[in-house]
Amino acid sequence: MENMENYQKGIITRKEPGILKKDGIYFYNPSDFAQEHLFYPHWGAEYVCAKPYRVNRSEQDVFDTFILFYVVKGSLFFRYRGKEFTAGAGDIVLLDCKYPNYYRAESEVQFRWIHFTGNASQAYCDLLYARRQGYFPYHPDLGVHFFNLLRSVKTDKINEHYVSLQLYTILSSLASQANTSQLQHPSVPSAKSYMDLHFAESITIEDISAAVNLSQYHFSRLFRAETGLSVHGYLLDTRMGHAKKLLSETNLSIEEVAQQCGFSSTSHFIRAFKQEMNITPARFRGLFR
Repeated sequence: MENMENYQKGIITRKEPGILKKDGIYFYNPSDFAQEHLFYPHWGAEYVCAKPYRVNRSEQDVFDTFILFYVVKGSLFFRYRGKEFTAGAGDIVLLDCKYPNYYRAESEVQFRWIHFTGNASQAYCDLLYARRQGYFPYHPDLGVHFFNLLRSVKTDKINEHYVSLQLYTILSSLASQANTSQLQHPSVPSAKSYMDLHFAESITIEDISAAVNLSQYHFSRLFRAETGLSVHGYLLDTRMGHAKKLLSETNLSIEEVAQQCGFSSTSHFIRAFKQEMNITPARFRGLFR
């Protein structure tokens, strides 16, 4: 009975090697609404650890969730998807638990961790991995959101929308800062400038990669990693932006707009426009008349 009560309070009585102190583990059962529409935590805790604390999840141990770490003091060593790194105070780590992962304390370390899922969790994890491979150095401004998450899951009456907001704030802030906090490879702004100048022409990824002196394969991977978009996606967005401007501000025909914006045919333009806007170019134009 005592063990069950401790479990429900998030207190684990079993001794784990290297854990000096813990607050948690706390568990949360989301509502149907949260599972369908929100970000939500599964469980989380705050640990103080030292050697020999380690977690080693092999391919047989992986499961369908994500985990965020925030290091308060000290450092944690990680091995994840072929990369090794050490996260220190103020650093954040995001792992997709469907992949094997390993982490350990090399000295005394204090950290908060949250297993979570829901909403756009997979999309954010994929985006952030492409940009920074899951490691985000020095984000002390986001530490309060980890604190708020753990404080929330401790309570009997959790505010699911507040908890979702905390997770979203962490993920969206990392995505925003990951996109701006590091210098881009010089080929990326050069490629954007090339596409902005030549979008009306029948250019290909081969043309763009040649313009920045990179192989097509290397350039495509680099561009997606640093922008979150494929080269084709950026070019299409550029063409669509100009098409919307021409439709709303000029009397050019649909055929002329398609031609001036670099679409291979009028039918291709109409299909692409309807797929993005869910209305035809003619109906879009009517909104401005």
